[in-house]
Amino acid sequence: MSKHTPGPWSNPKNSLSIRAGNYTIAQVVAFWRSTDSQISDDNARLIAAAPELVRMLDRACIELARAGHHDGVSGILTEARALLSRIGA
Repeated sequence: MSKHTPGPWSNPKNSLSIRAGNYTIAQVVAFWRSTDSQISDDNARLIAAAPELVRMLDRACIELARAGHHDGVSGILTEARALLSRIGA
């Protein structure tokens, strides 16, 4: 498994911080358009969901492999496993 800060991570409301328990582990900063806070808010929520997304992708790979290789599944499974490998999961 990867050596990132264990989840769950959270994104407190009205904050660009990503937290793991009581610790801030990341801060989203908008460099190009400080007036477009929606993009920064969306980025913060996506980052906060990363550990859960990795866990679900790993589970999906297990279930796809168990179900067998049907039309299109083989390629999807290969790509998903490559992504998990790339991030060290």
